Amino acid sequence: MNVHQRNEQFLKNLTFVSVYPPDKGGLSEYAEALLGELSKKVDGKIIIITNSGKNQVDNNKKLEVIPVLKPNSFFSILKLALKLGFLKSKVIHFNLHMSIFGKSRLVNFFGLLVPAYAKLLGKKVVVTLHGIPETIKLEKVGLKNNFINKVGFTLALKILLKSVNVTIVLVKKYVEILRKKYGVKNVVWVPHGAWWTNQQPTWQNNNGNNTVLFMGYFGPYKEIEMVVSALKNLKNKYPNVRLIIAGMPHPNYPEEAKRIIGLASKADFVDYIGYVPQNQIPKLISKIRFVVLPYSTSTGTSGIVHFLSGLGVPFITTNTPEFLELKHQGAGIYLVKPTAKEFTKIFDKAFQDNHLMENLAEKSRSFALGRNWGKVAEIHLDIYKKYCI
Repeated sequence: MNVHQRNEQFLKNLTFVSVYPPDKGGLSEYAEALLGELSKKVDGKIIIITNSGKNQVDNNKKLEVIPVLKPNSFFSILKLALKLGFLKSKVIHFNLHMSIFGKSRLVNFFGLLVPAYAKLLGKKVVVTLHGIPETIKLEKVGLKNNFINKVGFTLALKILLKSVNVTIVLVKKYVEILRKKYGVKNVVWVPHGAWWTNQQPTWQNNNGNNTVLFMGYFGPYKEIEMVVSALKNLKNKYPNVRLIIAGMPHPNYPEEAKRIIGLASKADFVDYIGYVPQNQIPKLISKIRFVVLPYSTSTGTSGIVHFLSGLGVPFITTNTPEFLELKHQGAGIYLVKPTAKEFTKIFDKAFQDNHLMENLAEKSRSFALGRNWGKVAEIHLDIYKKYCI
């Protein structure tokens, strides 16, 4: 069998394990966008083992969706392992973060061992790891920074990294951390893909527009209270200031909705609009001054920055290492220390400085065009061919 025939045979055998629509949220939208582009570039069908919905095949018959996983369920982890044993796919790609299988630490631990099991079955295994425990402030995401959690995360990650053919990370800094701490060489960086690159940006630099947008999952590490306090400090100076909160609670933090609704009810300049369908995003962006992302820690690269940059949006974010890396890579981000005082200062500047906003918007658009999903899919194909054939 020559190289071309081997490539053709490989491209007809791919299974992708991930959350997927109708599930909403970062990894689901990531998987949908990546697989949509990959399906255009491969001859065969891609099987998606996921957590919701029902068995389905998309219109062009390239993507077959098989629901298996359920949050916090040992039984669904077992079903996943059994399913992988029956599949003919030679390549299994897992799309993961450290709590992808639910809030239960034990379920996540055993779930993160499934890629190692797939390798024992003789499969070629690729893992995309969206976050690593070494860069997350555990107490900020609702976990105790104790011995058990540290050892559990480290052990699961070590087994995973040592077992797979290649690990993909979306933050360059993670490559160095994983190679140094875990002694693995087969870790590569791939940029996160960006949306809205095939249409014109909709953000407009309107004088007097003092509307701020927060968008994304709600979690305990997203310090929206700091934003509310900062805007309250500026309300006398800018009577029309508003904060729009768009999104929904993270599946692991359902109680966060009460916190957000409580914030909105106590401040007359805060509007909580919940989840916004994708087709309504461009119109929403046309009505805001900038997007604020007030994280006390990051659990990976920012899906929201990649989701909105193509629309030419300025961002004001906290100075986590992940946001700093995106800024260095060209994203239209203004970094701020995570305090209400610092947010007040930069919000005041942003409401007045049109040149700053236009510059950030232009950077955002250029950043997105450089990593559209078609380019990211091509990088994945190159990785599959290098590590899995």
